[in-house]
Amino acid sequence: MLGIALVGCDARSSRSQPPAAATTAAAASAGPVIQTTPTGLIYQGNALNLGAPMSEWIQALGQDYRSTQPSPGLTVLVWDKLGIRVYPDNGKSPNASVVTIVLNHMDREAAGFEVAAPGTELEPLSVISQPLSLQGLVITNRTTVRDLRTAGGQAWDFSCTKGVATCFTHRTDLAPDQLSIAFAVDGRIEDSVIYTLELQQAPQL
Repeated sequence: MLGIALVGCDARSSRSQPPAAATTAAAASAGPVIQTTPTGLIYQGNALNLGAPMSEWIQALGQDYRSTQPSPGLTVLVWDKLGIRVYPDNGKSPNASVVTIVLNHMDREAAGFEVAAPGTELEPLSVISQPLSLQGLVITNRTTVRDLRTAGGQAWDFSCTKGVATCFTHRTDLAPDQLSIAFAVDGRIEDSVIYTLELQQAPQL
């Protein structure tokens, strides 16, 4: 049984679930701390849009962040305790162009390449520990792409690359898409847990 399909199950049903599934159900029942929207996300009740000034994201996510470069002007900001990083655009007064939410630290063997240690470079020290909602699809640290494909049904389209392990998705019932949504996965592709969820503004045609 899929972990994300267990939302709303009562305590009696959780007794018969495998430990991992029961853990996922318990986490999901706590409610998502982050909800994505067609233009960005909602964090603790604060609506944050991609394309908005970086200062707005700092105000909502807090001052406890680090810059990945000596100059904090045009640089990626990492919130180590939240498991979030935000990329600016190239403007003189930078706006947020990409936000990455880290659900799991990438394993070097699974990735097949060297990865930064938690708390260094772009890798946050911590990962998000609470479930998040991808426009209604609940994602936890144990959710796989296959779980999301099954839960999303006909309303979502998923595709994964064969080389670099990345999967993309979009709502088929919302057009035009305002966000590009991507997941970093390992060599198991659809059966991999989701390492990161990345949101960026979709190209305007």
